[in-house]
Amino acid sequence: MKSNVTSRIRDRIVSGILSGRYMPGDKIPPEREMSQIAKASRVSVRAAYEALSKDGIISRDHGSGTRVASAFIGHGGSPEHIAVLTTLRDPFARDFIEAVQNACNRKDILTILAVTEENTKSQEAMSVRMLMKGVKNMIVWGFDKSLDIRLFERLRICGANLVFFDRIKPGPCADFVALDNKHAIKSLLSDAASSGFSNLAYVDSSGLDVDSNLERRDAFEKECALKNIPFKVFSIPWNCGSSDAKQACHKFFASRTSGLSPAVVCVNDVVAVAVKPHIPEKCGVFSIDGSQRAIALGIRSYAQPVDKMAEASVASIIRQCSNPSKWKAGESRFAS
Repeated sequence: MKSNVTSRIRDRIVSGILSGRYMPGDKIPPEREMSQIAKASRVSVRAAYEALSKDGIISRDHGSGTRVASAFIGHGGSPEHIAVLTTLRDPFARDFIEAVQNACNRKDILTILAVTEENTKSQEAMSVRMLMKGVKNMIVWGFDKSLDIRLFERLRICGANLVFFDRIKPGPCADFVALDNKHAIKSLLSDAASSGFSNLAYVDSSGLDVDSNLERRDAFEKECALKNIPFKVFSIPWNCGSSDAKQACHKFFASRTSGLSPAVVCVNDVVAVAVKPHIPEKCGVFSIDGSQRAIALGIRSYAQPVDKMAEASVASIIRQCSNPSKWKAGESRFAS
């Protein structure tokens, strides 16, 4: 069993990695120097370093010294718990939380809900807190692209197994599970065409920089260009209120000289629900998420396969735990 002094030294090194004081590949103080810094015996420092080396957090070599690991190994064993790092205000996020919990229950894994404010700093702080409390399996629904991916790389080096869901592509430090946005947009445009709409409007959300939104808009514009479909784009704030949506819709439709009524394709159901009361009745409204609220308003929404994506996220954590040394980041996409 580790002594309190050994655990304290180990936590000191881990905290230094997570704070960025020690970067991947950096040297850390040798045993003699750390014993002076931590005011601890060489025996305690050696025990802490051996534990860190066993966990793959540091590497020890007589020629190059003691360094922070640079490989994204994570940790092994059967996962006893998985933390879901998210906010609660978005209805889609709430659906996903429930689906992850159901998937975990089927595997006899405890779900830990790590609720954060709607900003990246809160999510970054919570991820560090989870790891320092011994929670090493995390599914992350990142707020936006200002999230510090380098921090999650350091979390990975410190033993975290990570899955990013939906919004942000994490790069090589985590698996990525998301909707097949190209398929979703193609399906919506096909539905709009079969409903008799010959031109389109796309409603984006401004002020929220996430990969999923960028993918949807890019897919929309490319598909319209490919099929020679006329379209225009306008935006409303991501945290839109009714007045924001009303103003944006009024400005867009008042500026149109054509008498044609477009199919209005929205980036997600939050935006679609906001704009629906403020557009002409003869316009069709199409969206992505499949929420009951959107459907109740007559919005034709592409349902995200939440259960399948949650199952894949949990399965990804299990795979990472089963063979951490051979894990490489992967991407899973799902269509409705």
